[in-house]
Amino acid sequence: MSKYLFLALLFLLGPGLLAQASFSKLLDNYYRSYFPEKIFVHTDKSVYAGGETILAAVYLVDGRYHLPDSVSKTIYLELHDAQEETVSRKQIYAFDGHTSGSISLPANILPGYYQLTAYTSYQRNSGVNTLFRKAIKIVGGLKESGGIVAPAEDIVPLNEALAVNDNISLRFFAEGGDCVAGIPCRVAFVAETANGEPLAIEASLLDGEGKIEDSVFTETTGIGTFTYTPVAGKSYRVVPDGTPKAFELPEALASGIHLGVEVATDTVRLHLATNTETGLEDATLLLHLRGVNIFTQAIPEESTELNIMLPVPALPAGVIVATVFDGAGQPVAERLFFVPPARSELFVQPSAERYDFRAPAKIQLAAPYRDAAADSLAESRISLSILPRASTGGPKGDDIRTWLLLNSDIDRPVQHAPELLFAGDEAERARRTDEFLLTRAWRRFRWPDLGLLDDFKPDYLLEPGLYLRGRMTKLENENVARPGKLFLTRMENGFTAQTMSDEEGYFAFGPIIVFDTFPVMIQGRFKFGKKNRNNPDIDLEDNSNVNLKRVELDPVILPPLTAMDMRSPAIKEEESEEEENDYAEISRKALTVARTYDSLIIDLDVVDITAARIDQEEEVRQERSKLYGGQPDTRIVVADNPRIRTAVNILDLLRGLPGVQLTKNVDNEDIIVIRGNSGINGPVEPLYFLDGVETRFERLVNMPVRIIEFIDVVKGPRAVGLGAPPTGGAIVAYTYQDERGRLKEAGLLETEFQGYQKVREFATFDASLPENRNRPDLRTTLYWVADLRTNKRGRVDVDFVTSDQRGLFTVIAQGLRKDGTPFFGSCEFRVGEE
Repeated sequence: MSKYLFLALLFLLGPGLLAQASFSKLLDNYYRSYFPEKIFVHTDKSVYAGGETILAAVYLVDGRYHLPDSVSKTIYLELHDAQEETVSRKQIYAFDGHTSGSISLPANILPGYYQLTAYTSYQRNSGVNTLFRKAIKIVGGLKESGGIVAPAEDIVPLNEALAVNDNISLRFFAEGGDCVAGIPCRVAFVAETANGEPLAIEASLLDGEGKIEDSVFTETTGIGTFTYTPVAGKSYRVVPDGTPKAFELPEALASGIHLGVEVATDTVRLHLATNTETGLEDATLLLHLRGVNIFTQAIPEESTELNIMLPVPALPAGVIVATVFDGAGQPVAERLFFVPPARSELFVQPSAERYDFRAPAKIQLAAPYRDAAADSLAESRISLSILPRASTGGPKGDDIRTWLLLNSDIDRPVQHAPELLFAGDEAERARRTDEFLLTRAWRRFRWPDLGLLDDFKPDYLLEPGLYLRGRMTKLENENVARPGKLFLTRMENGFTAQTMSDEEGYFAFGPIIVFDTFPVMIQGRFKFGKKNRNNPDIDLEDNSNVNLKRVELDPVILPPLTAMDMRSPAIKEEESEEEENDYAEISRKALTVARTYDSLIIDLDVVDITAARIDQEEEVRQERSKLYGGQPDTRIVVADNPRIRTAVNILDLLRGLPGVQLTKNVDNEDIIVIRGNSGINGPVEPLYFLDGVETRFERLVNMPVRIIEFIDVVKGPRAVGLGAPPTGGAIVAYTYQDERGRLKEAGLLETEFQGYQKVREFATFDASLPENRNRPDLRTTLYWVADLRTNKRGRVDVDFVTSDQRGLFTVIAQGLRKDGTPFFGSCEFRVGEE
């Protein structure tokens, strides 16, 4: 018996009216336990030359509603080459879910295709396919600066037919997951070469006896569909024309439930059918968008076939997952379909169609809305790039709409999704998008796994700041953990922190929010005995016979780029080459100008250079010793000390120094006394410091003289800044900051804490400056802003100045409303006469 249900907006208002508590609870539990995140990156362009800088606006949102901001604050922005080596990695801080970063490309970087990725540590729990990635084209830099000529690329043109041979592979995707005997079944299939490139083929569908059932084909995307009605116990295969190779279809279920979906411009039809004796009894259909339950329908008991019509305007935008559960609550069929956004076009318009050279100009922007009374448009976030036409080439990846609404939610991205979703006839767009989704799966979770989330322990933790991670092991065996306590000191200002390691010896200092890179010293200590492994009373006087090493997060390995990632089938090879040549020419001119005007060398007198070098060295010493004003009572520069050749230890350098006395204590041990420093009980021994960190006298005495750069003697009140008593003073030794000062010592790790990348503003060209009056302005990115905020009406204007380049310029702008709605817009204007 067949039924139709025409469902009005009433059923689509949220998880409420018809939702079964168990399914909704599973979905809520997923987001409560797992807390998915998403990142999108807008770069100023997609093609660069060696010696240029990639500018990036980064959007961090929660994975459910796309609301800006998240718990994670650390974003890793990386550039990977074709061999999956990380060329550059930056740590950037997500202030409120929106930030910016940059990657400077070396002049001698090898030309070719690269991948830009951005992620939080916590995102990696979902697998590498959930991470944002974008193809970047890099051309050779300026030869005079070490630029490299591009190597020949062995890429098969996408718009040319490939020969069909035995290396072809076909993959089949039955709608709903399985075909069921006796029920018409739609099947998508993908034709690829051995290295995964798409193939346009013609083929025949044959039954087990070799009878032709249908003629089938794939388009240039490598995707095709056909519908057949399988017979129980019968096999079927597809044979491509021009090859005897046959590909067997997956066997149809003898009995079961089949789910089909037809997507039109205004309605979505869901068709359920079964060949079981009990029909669809106790079955349930559930629809969710990113884990938000938007519709649940219990199936009438007497039905063996059911059609449900949903109005598209009432559905939220994005990838909707339709799942059928049997009477036991087990998922038996699932299908993805896409609902395009109703309004996603950002209004972008120049104040004039044409401008003069070096003239003031303006771009007006307005965020889209459905109902101005209901929508809050204030504080919408926008990033914007203005490019000369020659800079608009390169791979055409996702915009913010296609990434957040489509590709971030499926297991394999749809290449060139903006063309697919927003170009051409609306009905044709819906058909092509639906065919792609027939070959994709929901990437976030599988229903059977949701019941296990109570035991979920992430391998990668949420990072509200930066961490310095490491491991403490036995001195005699670096593979065996030595649990204990760690002490961190920032040597330049005396900041200290402490933490305990875990049972495996791993430790982490953080979260720390800082935008500088600075040296730190980590000291490890432990006490013998199992009961002391987590003893918080461990201090620096305890056992230091441990080995310390840093532990970094394991590198991200991205899937390799395909030809489809690099170039759209709509762009011919010669057009792509022309774009690349145009950009190589404009970048060469811009880099030549920069090299000519930014690299002027002023010859100085030799004496002045020497004096400047000496002053600079002393300046560094003063900076390192600023806790006592950079002015000790006495300073020994070891390299200038005549005793350096014969000195065995630091005592030999201090011997004979005015005001310093070497003597013995009551235990007949060597001590140092600074004359004039005494207490009520006689002479007071000073405190000892190494690179600003308090240490023991024995350590200084046993330290090789060769690694010490200078020694300061600080008397009386000046030493109070170091924590010394006014009556004792301090002896402070400083090691060389380069390799000369590196010393492998038990229980000690000297390393650097790398802070967040500082946000940099786009360097605008000021023609009024004297040094720029004769300088040509040939920038490959005319203007860039990573974080515009709209007013309460959703509007904002951008003022800029045109350059010395004539021709068409393209404005590309995209962003997010406060409610998580993504938008995109572009426009063009001209500079100079045509």
